[in-house]
Amino acid sequence: MDYAEFTARIRTLEADYEWMRIRMNCVKNQNHVPVQAICIAEKIAEYKDLENRFTTVLSQNATSSWKYDFASHMILLNNSESYVFHQNEKGEIYNVPESQIEEGICHPDDVKILRRLYQRMENGEKVVEEKLRYKSKDAQEYRWVKCTYAVMRDTKGMPFYAIGSSVDITKQLEAKRQYKAAVEYRKRTQTENLILSGHSSVTKDLILEMTNNSKIILSQKVGDARTAFFEGLETLIIDEQKKKEFYSLFSNDNMIRRFQEGFSETSMTGEISLDLEGKKRLWVNFHVDTVKVPDTGDIEGFLTVTDITEQFVQEKLLNMVVECDYDYVANVNFDADTIVMYQKNELEKQREDYDSGVYYSYQEFIRHALRTLLEPEDIELFRKHMSPEYIREALSRNETYEFVCHIHDMNGQIRIKRARFASYEETRNMVAFTRTDITEIIAEQERKQRELAKALELAEQATRAKTDFLSRMSHDLSTPMNAIIGLSALTIDDAAKPEQVCENMSKLRSASNFMLSLINDILDMAKIENGTVDLHPEPYSYSDFLTNMKTMFVAQCEQKGIEITFMEPSINPVIMVDKTRLNRL
Repeated sequence: MDYAEFTARIRTLEADYEWMRIRMNCVKNQNHVPVQAICIAEKIAEYKDLENRFTTVLSQNATSSWKYDFASHMILLNNSESYVFHQNEKGEIYNVPESQIEEGICHPDDVKILRRLYQRMENGEKVVEEKLRYKSKDAQEYRWVKCTYAVMRDTKGMPFYAIGSSVDITKQLEAKRQYKAAVEYRKRTQTENLILSGHSSVTKDLILEMTNNSKIILSQKVGDARTAFFEGLETLIIDEQKKKEFYSLFSNDNMIRRFQEGFSETSMTGEISLDLEGKKRLWVNFHVDTVKVPDTGDIEGFLTVTDITEQFVQEKLLNMVVECDYDYVANVNFDADTIVMYQKNELEKQREDYDSGVYYSYQEFIRHALRTLLEPEDIELFRKHMSPEYIREALSRNETYEFVCHIHDMNGQIRIKRARFASYEETRNMVAFTRTDITEIIAEQERKQRELAKALELAEQATRAKTDFLSRMSHDLSTPMNAIIGLSALTIDDAAKPEQVCENMSKLRSASNFMLSLINDILDMAKIENGTVDLHPEPYSYSDFLTNMKTMFVAQCEQKGIEITFMEPSINPVIMVDKTRLNRL
């Protein structure tokens, strides 16, 4: 080596020790053998003090620093632990920058930038800075760093070393990228239902951009205060409670506070009026995305106001259907073992077991039901019919599949539930799942069955009553018929006796009338069933009653040799009675 250079603390006559830079040049003879060395010592205490101060400031700001030697092209790290790039055990890196390139420490696309950094120092620039990607030792990934060199010169103005520093700016660049992407995304977000969009500075209370795609009349424009703009939006909201909610979410102070708490998105829905009369109304979604501007730290917001009237109405209708007909509507993914409930009725909402819109394990859902909800006699049935294999097999034969089980409600009462599955894709991996309370339906069916059974029993009783009635009528008809036949025979025998014939004919009339009453009695059955029987009361004396009885039974008794006696009363009472129905007794 013909030349050597180093720094060290040298003891002098004036002081104990002082920082010096030592330069040594080798002098050789004619045979190129070193014979002596010329040594030059330069005081660098001032530069060393400056270097120490600079290094201290860098370390206090979490910045890695090192010293680069121009003569040896070597880097000596000040704190090897804080330096995340490749180094030897002494914190030295040789042959810079070529060694970093060869070992892949520098990203291949940034090799030209690294070489340019060192070339700029060689060309005489006092401070140089470049942004490039280095691979870290631990994470084995490329990180963006800002690399800066401050060149130190000797008394002759020659560069002899440089203080280097690096700061990891990966997060900062990523923040800029996300901010730029957010701005571009909001510019592209122009859907059919978007009625208003805007870009504002929350920190500076300033509208930066606004696009109005509807007939909403707003006096504010770009460059105006954000506060006034959102106050104008607030006046469009119909419900007073929603107005208060709007202010609590979207005012400048609240937006900044929410962003600091980690909320970068804020939304609410509400009904607005597009005219003063309130005739033209829309349900809309107010949504603001907030981001921090990397360079300034300001909070900016991107507003969208979207017409969700159709979606809102559909959701309300679905809620009404669920409230009337279902405990809940859910989607089950067998392969992913998930269940998510999209709609629940009011009773199910009171349960804390499962929230709407949250994914849960389907198998755990079954186990929870088996532990807490099922009646003992339904456990095996539920386990079988809720298994993915059984449901898939059932849906391969029919479009829908259902079964009934008994569970306990929140009050401990047993309710009858119908579980129904329907597949909407060919693999039957994802199915719609609904559960319906059919306790009242089953109770109503059972009540109607009891009523039908009772009506059947009454009908059978009525049939038996008719049969008994007709049987009695056939017997009762024989009595006046026999009287008529007997009197007819007597009349023929007494044809020569006018008085006897007249008496027989009178009795024949009574027997015929009695028989006619029995026939009318049969005909009155329809009136009895319809509840339309009419009574015809008239005066009827006891003597007339006895006369009719004698007419009916005396002739028959004489033919059969039976003696019949009638008690004649001392008085002759008269009653009001329906004679026809009395004679039927």
